[in-house]
Amino acid sequence: MTNISNKNNTMVVKYLLLLFVIFSSNTYETIACRLFTYKYTVYVVNNLPSNSAPLLLHCASGNDDLGDHVLSTNQDFHFDFCENPFSTLFFCRFRWNGKNTAFNVFDASWKKNRCTYDVCYYSVQSDGFYFSDTNPPTNLVKLSSW
Repeated sequence: MTNISNKNNTMVVKYLLLLFVIFSSNTYETIACRLFTYKYTVYVVNNLPSNSAPLLLHCASGNDDLGDHVLSTNQDFHFDFCENPFSTLFFCRFRWNGKNTAFNVFDASWKKNRCTYDVCYYSVQSDGFYFSDTNPPTNLVKLSSW
């Protein structure tokens, strides 16, 4: 009888430990994100000429300010998040060589989400901004000029 009681106690302790690990870490957020919504990754890559000034970048949402970043040629900045289907919006401001522009890099209200494979990939080039929904990118499409 004592062996059964010890085994039950050991199982309960293991179960509680497992619950503690799941709920006290990012694992819980990841599981909840995957079960109830989508997790997206936004990539911004500096594909400007190698001899040019660095790309200055600032991205934010209503809840998260991702700060200022300085990207050298071929360097990237990326971030991921769990979508709130009704309100998630991230924008970035880009500055390079006297040019300055900003646009939404993710918007949950887009009728058809352009980030179909959970990836939003933006290539910044001297003539403008290009997009792909895969990483590595395939079929880059020009979104806008500077």
